[in-house]
Amino acid sequence: MFKTNRNDNSKEYVKTVHSFGSVYAKVWYEIIEEQELLSKVTERTGNFVINEYLIINGKKVYINKNDDKFENYDKIEERTKINLLGYNLPIEKVKEKLYEVKVINLNYTIDEAIKIATEKAEKEMIKQIPKDAIVIDKKYDKIIEKIK
Repeated sequence: MFKTNRNDNSKEYVKTVHSFGSVYAKVWYEIIEEQELLSKVTERTGNFVINEYLIINGKKVYINKNDDKFENYDKIEERTKINLLGYNLPIEKVKEKLYEVKVINLNYTIDEAIKIATEKAEKEMIKQIPKDAIVIDKKYDKIIEKIK
């Protein structure tokens, strides 16, 4: 292959070759996680009730109704449209499960909260970095805020 010099129009023979090499890059990932010193979590007790009803023209018609005397609960609904001979009717069947939960108040020390936030950040970072990446260094900054 010949290359023409723009200045004097002379031609010069140029040989192209494949280059071999590696490219290295340092990439910075920044994850911010928070942990309150006072927090509440819920835990299921194992008690639950199931209610089933139809919704016809916006009104509930109960098929099976149980008294839920739970102070705190999680509710999961399964909704099914009623179909008759291939036609969708304006009727929906709803099955709801109410799970009793107890609320637990947690009080963390500053060191415990920092440890929990750090673990959350590391889990999130693992999701973001490529599987073949090599982690060279980790740095953590801690900001402690006092809320009145």
